[in-house]
Amino acid sequence: MDPSQDLLVLVELAEYEPKGEQHPLGPALGYFDHDLVGLASILRRIQIVICGDYVGIIFVYLVDSYLYDEFCIWAWKEGDLLMCLQLGRKARIQSFTFLNETQVLLANIFADGDGWKSMIS
Repeated sequence: MDPSQDLLVLVELAEYEPKGEQHPLGPALGYFDHDLVGLASILRRIQIVICGDYVGIIFVYLVDSYLYDEFCIWAWKEGDLLMCLQLGRKARIQSFTFLNETQVLLANIFADGDGWKSMIS
């Protein structure tokens, strides 16, 4: 939520039927879609961060007993997906923040054979 822009971002896991009013600066459709890998996936965690014209979301989901992460950034006013980083079983995105509208700081961990290691990038 970004009260300064009168913006609330929600993640819907099923077919979306718009209810209420869409944001006047948002995409004409009123929302944007993103398909997660594997229709049978089970969502475990979501982190949503808004920074100006951008929305970043981490999706953590379960497929075949393994956790996978997707980190995506949208230009919310246009509804355009600008980037999407998908990580498999050997790396995890723990958190992120926008430093400004052009830079993102990721906190992640990865497995290297000796266990899990932390990394900020």
